[in-house]
This record gives sequence, C-alpha cells and structure tokens, in this order.
Amino acid sequence: MLGITVDKKIMIITYILFVIVSITSINLASQKYSSAAKQKYLLETLRNHALEKSEKDALTAFQNYSSSELEKDASETPQKQPLATLQNSSLDECFDDADCNDNEFATRDLCSGTPKKCSNTPITDCINNDNYCPRGCAYETDKDCLPLHKCDSNADCNDNNLATGDECAGFPRKCTNTAITECISNDNYCPKTCNSEDDADCVSFDAPYKVPIIVLKYLPTTPEGFLDLSETGDWQKPDVDELRDWVLTLTNLTIYSLEEGSKYHGYKDSSSINFLDYEIAFEKEYLRQITRDVQYPGNVNHIKELNDINICDWVENKGVKEVWIWMVHNSMLVPIESNMAGPNGDISNSARVADLPECKKTYTVYDYNYGRGLGESLEDHGHQLEAIFNYIDYDLFWNKFVGNPGSTCGKNSYYRCGWSHSPPNVYNKCPVEQYLWTSEEDVISDCEDWNPEGTGEKKMISCRTWTKGGDCNAVDHLANGNPRFKIWWMQNMPGYNNGLTYQGKKMRNWWEFVADFDKAIAKGKNFVED
Repeated sequence: MLGITVDKKIMIITYILFVIVSITSINLASQKYSSAAKQKYLLETLRNHALEKSEKDALTAFQNYSSSELEKDASETPQKQPLATLQNSSLDECFDDADCNDNEFATRDLCSGTPKKCSNTPITDCINNDNYCPRGCAYETDKDCLPLHKCDSNADCNDNNLATGDECAGFPRKCTNTAITECISNDNYCPKTCNSEDDADCVSFDAPYKVPIIVLKYLPTTPEGFLDLSETGDWQKPDVDELRDWVLTLTNLTIYSLEEGSKYHGYKDSSSINFLDYEIAFEKEYLRQITRDVQYPGNVNHIKELNDINICDWVENKGVKEVWIWMVHNSMLVPIESNMAGPNGDISNSARVADLPECKKTYTVYDYNYGRGLGESLEDHGHQLEAIFNYIDYDLFWNKFVGNPGSTCGKNSYYRCGWSHSPPNVYNKCPVEQYLWTSEEDVISDCEDWNPEGTGEKKMISCRTWTKGGDCNAVDHLANGNPRFKIWWMQNMPGYNNGLTYQGKKMRNWWEFVADFDKAIAKGKNFVED
C-alpha cells in the first residue's frame, strides 16, 4: 500500500470491514440469529482501532471477535428478526433516542420505525422528570415546573382574624389559617377555654383599665413667632401661648369627661368607678401646619405624620390605643372625627379608606378642631362609640338603647337614651331635632334604668336631668348641656359591673371595646358573655 495516504488507508480498511461484518450478519440471520446492537458496537470498535492504531490491529480485533460471541449476543435478543430487517438496518438514521437529541427541551426525541428515523415532537403533556414544563402545567402536576409559592412569610398570610394562626409553609409555600385553640401568650388571641393564668392574651378587664394615648398638636406660626391666622381656621387669636394653654385645657377636660363617662350610673351611684384610665404616653407639639393628603384632598396625611413618630412601635410594643390630634378646621383641612386601623379592620366614623399606617394591633385616631370646645371633642368619641356598638350588635344598640332615631319620632309612651346628636327629649317631634342638648322640654324615658327589654323605671327627663338642675346653657364647659348630656349618655351604657342580662345571658361591659378593641373582639363579637 505504498504511495497511499494514511486517510485513504483508513477509508479502505473501514469499507472492507463493513462488508465483512455485513456478510457475517446475513449468514447469522439465515441461521435465525440477530444482534444489531453488537454489529454497531463492532463497527465502532473496529473503526476506532483503524483510526487510532493501524490496519493490522483492526484486523486482529475483528479476528478476535469470534462468531461464537456473535451467536451468544444474538441469543439475548428476545425476538427473531427477519432478514429484511437486517437489510433495512443499513438505512437507519439512528440507533436509539439519544441519537435524535435536537438540544430542545420542548421536544420529545424518539428513534423509531423501520428503518429507524428520528422524530422531535413538541411536548404538551404534564410529565414528571422529562426536563420540560409545558405551558399550562404546574408544579403539582409536573415536577419539572418551578413551584409557584403563594407566600414568602407568615405576614403574607394575615387574614385579619385574631382567632387564627397564620402560617406560610410547605413546598411550594402556601398559606394556612388554622383556628387557635391552644393557650399561647402574646399571639393576640385568647381562646374561650383559656384564662389570664395560662394565656397572657386573656384579659380580665378589671377596672380601672389603663388606656395609653399619644397627643399631637399642630400650631402653624409665622416667621415672627405668631400664629398664622390664615391657617388657624376658627381660632383667630395670634398668641401662640394662648392657643397652647387652650389645647392643654381641652385635653385635660376630654380625659376627665371620658373617664367620668365610663362610670356606670356615676351620676347617681357614688361607689361607681371609672373603667377607663387615660394616660398620655407621648406628646409632641409642631409649630407648623399638619400635612395635607394629596390622595384624599381636604384630609390629613395621617400616614406621613404617624409614620414620622413610628406609630406601630407605640401601638405594638408600648400599648398605645389612641392618638389625639389637635389641628385646624378650614377650607383646606377637615378633621376626621374618628378613624381606626388594625387587624380587625376600620370600625370608625370615617370614610374607612386606607389612610392610616397598618399595625399588628388596633388603634384609633381622633382629629380635634382646637377652634371649638369640649362638646365637640366628646362628639368625636360619641360617634366612635356609635360606630363600634353598631358593628357589635345593631339591633341591641341602635334600636333598643338609642331608640332608632328617625323612625320612632312623635308621641310615644316613653323614649330611650338617644344618640350623640339627639337626646331623648327631642324625639317627641318629627323630624327628630339634632344638636339640641339644652331643651328643657320634659319627656318620659327609661334611660336611667335602661335594660334591653324596656322594663326599667320610666321617669320625666330634660336637659336639667344631665345638668343636675343647673343652667343648660352655662358657659362653663362641664356645666353646659352639650358636654353634660354626652357624659350622662355614656354613663347609662352598660359598664363595669352593670348587672344586666340579655336573652338569659350576662351583659358584658361595653367599655371593653374602647379599652382594648382587639382583646374585646377576641372574647366575642357580642354584648353578652358566652
């Protein structure tokens, strides 16, 4: 083979070997044996020898592979293949599925048919472990799909229900909200089978109950140090100190009045104690206008102002229940009488939009107009009581305690307790008058001996009842018919140790819902003991 290049030698030897192997295979087939697998292996082996070594080594390898070994391999083939099949094998374009790999995960690669050919079919079925996730499949039906986590942390699973434990777990992660039945401290819930001894979240609501508050004061001033009267609305005196003293007076009067109002029948029972015990936990004065809300024109930007003092730290870690804001009421800013945020939602006398920072515990915000007086600040609280009690039990509060204003006006045999705008002695006319707390007209009412069934003592009442015979139009804040009615009205609400029953069950202390809304709701959204 002198004069022939190495490459040509390899080609000639490979061809000769292929012919020899083919003839041998046909002979074996005539003897009813077949081993296509070994044929391919042999060809590849011989070819590699020819490429890597020499013609002599290749021939030696072929000679060493005896026909007896071929017969042994053929015997392992379960089906006898006809001669035609072996003849067609020379037309195969693949040996197995691996030969058909198109490097596309989205196709199923198959080597099949006679002669064998490749097919690459788009994968549409959800099949585990095929390294592909078709459109429309998910981790639950095809483990090749990436898991879609429904949550990242327990906080994502908050269902605003203190009676459930919120957990983000599993694979893929998803939320579970499981009813809390165990006595676990500091989870903000007290199951009915627990008490204060085995669960710190269970509260006995003993009187007096501490209510920490924050007081914020916004007094806009000029560069010269005077009040900016273009920004102070109803207040039109330039001296900052005078307004500062007035705000302090109103704050103290409001605290006193609310504590007095939480004394059940305090106007006639000297042993009654105040259930609410207000305490100023933090106080801050700003010599500027309060920030306006761009999203809700005319409103305060409570989110900014309260985040500036880190309100959630105060609420969640320091027990603050209320924020009192002294501000202006003018054409650009309108105070919101009461507003609430927390895990139990917004139960307040507001538009109930997301305009407060959301904390893990409930707190209430009161906007006061320092251009008005004690009667108006108490009205903010009166409307908040109405919002809460209306939420707890509309019929018991609105129909039975208030007396359903607007539908029972006119001449009735007796009247009940009225509401913030209308005392009982204005219900005898239609429509029911509002803001008339100083009427001296007498009507019969059972308010001072109120019970749900209406079986209490009925007596004549007028503005002289709540002013204790004094001047209903007195200038003194604590003597005037407006604040005096609101204190008297609150003192007739079922309070601490009220001794009342309703539908055969003990009446709860309604002031619990003011003292700690979350824990009161955790006991039950009702006015009676379970």
